[in-house]
Amino acid sequence: MRAPDTRRMRPALVVPSGAGDPTLPAGVTLGRDRVAISAQLAAQLMVREGAALQLVSQAEGRPRQLVLPVTVAAVLPERAVAGRAVLAPLEMLEVIEAFYDSYSLPEYGIEGTRDLDERAPAYAGLRVYARDLASLAPLQARIESALGAATTARTRDVESLLGLGRRLDLALALTAALAAGGMGEALVFGFWSDAARKRQVLAGIALLGVPARDLALFPMVQGLVTAALGLALSFVLYAIAGQVAQAMFGQGMPEGAALAVIGPGQGAAICAAVLALVLGAAGAAAWSVQRVDPARVLREGA
Repeated sequence: MRAPDTRRMRPALVVPSGAGDPTLPAGVTLGRDRVAISAQLAAQLMVREGAALQLVSQAEGRPRQLVLPVTVAAVLPERAVAGRAVLAPLEMLEVIEAFYDSYSLPEYGIEGTRDLDERAPAYAGLRVYARDLASLAPLQARIESALGAATTARTRDVESLLGLGRRLDLALALTAALAAGGMGEALVFGFWSDAARKRQVLAGIALLGVPARDLALFPMVQGLVTAALGLALSFVLYAIAGQVAQAMFGQGMPEGAALAVIGPGQGAAICAAVLALVLGAAGAAAWSVQRVDPARVLREGA
């Protein structure tokens, strides 16, 4: 690759691309003379999106070089493609391959030993993208089984990464289970001791004719309000922490992707678990309230 006004060239790998390629940014389309280049190549050529470049190919036995004028449709992010690469439409690669195979290219002033109409395009390989990391190994196995062809992928690295993720999930689940158990015990003792401190008040209310079943609602309502306020505060703090984490560690994430995500189903499960835990602890306090003997409590208090 080179700029039209200079003879300094940079070697680059031409990669076939087109509509649907997840490597391309959203809204970018390639054409006969429109390509996307990697960030490293753009930095070395000192060009931006919209710049005019020349793609120069040379082959052994060809007296002339093949020069293809192109326009930079996009400069890819560093995480998209490594090294010096040019993403070009398949038609451009077919022209380059025809040049390598000694076909005539009159449109580009190239004379060869064979007529271009006689060329039968042949493809030595293909690129396949998995939808997610977990699908990579099964997809590679299916392709090799169905086509009987060797494939190259970083499957071992991906499996190692996924295995690490599963172990971290297990460790987090065990930690959360231990924390939930400790929180449950703390809630039981907290509600129980709170009910014990209010025994005289509850006994006085009972003497006014309030049934024990209604008295048991006091700790239940208190627990429900406490859980609701705690959940609301927790989700607010989570949102703030997520924004801080995104700003600090989210540079390598795809555009529009969040580093920390709690889906609606997960959020509902968290709320249900917390409410069940709190109401269960409040239920123990409600049971103790129902066993209060108003006369005995007031007599002991006197």
